[in-house]
Amino acid sequence: MKDIEQILLAAETALTKACPDLERRLKRLASKRLPKGTAFVDFEIFPDDYRIAFYPMDADWTQLGFQYARAKGLFSGRQVDPFDDEDDLDDPAVTEKAGSLEERLNEMVVRWFYQCWKRSVGTDFTVPAYVCIHDSNLAFDLVEEEYIDRSL
Repeated sequence: MKDIEQILLAAETALTKACPDLERRLKRLASKRLPKGTAFVDFEIFPDDYRIAFYPMDADWTQLGFQYARAKGLFSGRQVDPFDDEDDLDDPAVTEKAGSLEERLNEMVVRWFYQCWKRSVGTDFTVPAYVCIHDSNLAFDLVEEEYIDRSL
């Protein structure tokens, strides 16, 4: 298995390089009119390649639209793939280490997104905004600057 700390360092470098692009895209999204009835917006990060989707939502949690905030993934598969060809994917130690990496990458990407949001949009947004990892009940409130549990 590859060195987790080296993977995280490479990921941090890639995120730093991606900041200006995301900040430009966030400014553009923030300046657009939201669909009528928008109660909040969700930014969803997909951990398979770390692309970022933007969903305006109504009060009933219905999507009012969709577009990518960043359609291209943040990392190439090789950058964040912890496995070597000889790794036994049935070995619990290997899968535990990989799960730990994914958890740390997810936290890193959410924190990075928030920093980009803060620099580019800040408080100049008309509705609540959240960022989360796809299919997670835990979301980061970009205005209140805290994690919230959105399980029903």
